[in-house]
Amino acid sequence: KGAEVPGAVDIRCLARVALKYDPNSIVHGVFLEKIAGRFRLPRMLSAFIEATGVNPAESGGVKFDRVFPERDAQRGISSERGFTNVPFPRTEFVAERITTYFNIDLALLRSYGLGADAERMLTTLSLWKVRRFLEVGLRLRTACDLECIELQCTSPGNAKVPDLPELEGELRASIERCRGVFASPPVTEVSVRIPEKRKGKKAAALSEGGGGDA
Repeated sequence: KGAEVPGAVDIRCLARVALKYDPNSIVHGVFLEKIAGRFRLPRMLSAFIEATGVNPAESGGVKFDRVFPERDAQRGISSERGFTNVPFPRTEFVAERITTYFNIDLALLRSYGLGADAERMLTTLSLWKVRRFLEVGLRLRTACDLECIELQCTSPGNAKVPDLPELEGELRASIERCRGVFASPPVTEVSVRIPEKRKGKKAAALSEGGGGDA
């Protein structure tokens, strides 16, 4: 038997609690800094976007002012104050290729010892999030609407990511198999009592009607 280390965090216990109350905190990671500053689960699902062959795309436009289109110094109408028609340049960027990389850390998930049903549910949930993002979440910013052309699994290379309807069906079935490990009721209400901030001497005197200097 291994000796217990004083103050060590039981990561498996933390993962079981996270699974019970918020499975997404295992997928995206969680850091409970208010509890000793050491209760942390790293991300199971991570991603980044990489662009190659990037070039600037210059464009521009005009901010039209239908009420005060021209400068009038006597009336205080100027572009500095937000009036008049103002032409502007704009620099955007285009790329020959944009690739998004996703990583689902299955080794990390297995290290929590949550059992086969929970592992399958969390893996399916992660794949569903990837598919959902690629199908409906690729408006990353203004004037940046992307479309997924191809989705490949590189490790293991022979794996295929199911489509969204198939993942949704599997996710519902996986959640039912894990029903006993979730909190009941599923929505947990937490009441937090915030202590009143202590007043300084001057603030306390003012609140008691002591007044202050004129």
